[in-house]
Amino acid sequence: MGPQAASQTHRAEVPNGYLSGNLGVLPQVSDGRQLVVGAAEIDGAPGWLAVRTDKNGTPDSLIGLVARANEQHDDTVIVPLSRTIGTGIYWVTMHIDAGVVGRYEYPGPDRPLVAGPTTLTRRVSVTVP
Repeated sequence: MGPQAASQTHRAEVPNGYLSGNLGVLPQVSDGRQLVVGAAEIDGAPGWLAVRTDKNGTPDSLIGLVARANEQHDDTVIVPLSRTIGTGIYWVTMHIDAGVVGRYEYPGPDRPLVAGPTTLTRRVSVTVP
């Protein structure tokens, strides 16, 4: 493998067919440095689990991100946050890694995962004592 081949970027293989996922998150008490997500599953492509702040009832600034492998099934996923949060509403979304593998590109090709008629985005209430 020459230097040119080693520097090439690789795009994720996202099938035109079946993609599925499951995302469960419950109201929680947190230390403000992480969020606990349950049932964070994606099948059919690699993906991302993104945590965002709330702005007027919609997802806003990205504050947490964890890569999810295709067919990775965990009962609990800990998402470290980029800053300490306070009590409030936050949003968790499962994204498909459809662009450069391992690089979060949203907005862009790493769109939210849609399972049936529903986008896998969940609103969660967090209490920080």
